[in-house]
Amino acid sequence: MLKITTATQSQLSSISKLANQIWWHTYISFLSKQQITFMLNDMYSLKSLQNQLANNHVFKIASFQKIYCGFASYSQIDDFGVYKIHKLYLHQKYQGLGLGKIFLTAIENELLNLGATSVQLNVNRENKAQYFYLKQGYQILKTVDIPYHNFMLNDFVMYKPELDY
Repeated sequence: MLKITTATQSQLSSISKLANQIWWHTYISFLSKQQITFMLNDMYSLKSLQNQLANNHVFKIASFQKIYCGFASYSQIDDFGVYKIHKLYLHQKYQGLGLGKIFLTAIENELLNLGATSVQLNVNRENKAQYFYLKQGYQILKTVDIPYHNFMLNDFVMYKPELDY
């Protein structure tokens, strides 16, 4: 069974470690090594994760058979109940077991309880995760190219307009 808990400050180092394992596998086929390295350092260093936590990002950590296997984060992005899932990753060893759906549904249920009216997320246009989100009822809101330091993020902004659980 997948166990999902709210991550504490002391678990941020585990999230950083997981990100370094997951990102290389997920992104190496369509992002440069330089971009992956930069983004991991910029977004997943312990200091960066601590700053995100201090800026109202809620981190979740998932474990399967007592082993950390994934993480997520979200925050409210406006006063009208729109939340953004900033991160949702499951280690490749645990993909294809239905755990991603369980993880996403648990986060959506938590957001619903917080009063969310809609959920958004960004996914790289080359990332096969977009198909997972489409299957879960998300729609493409828009296509964006976001300047990010010396790189360009080529994303879909996806959303789930109604949480109906």
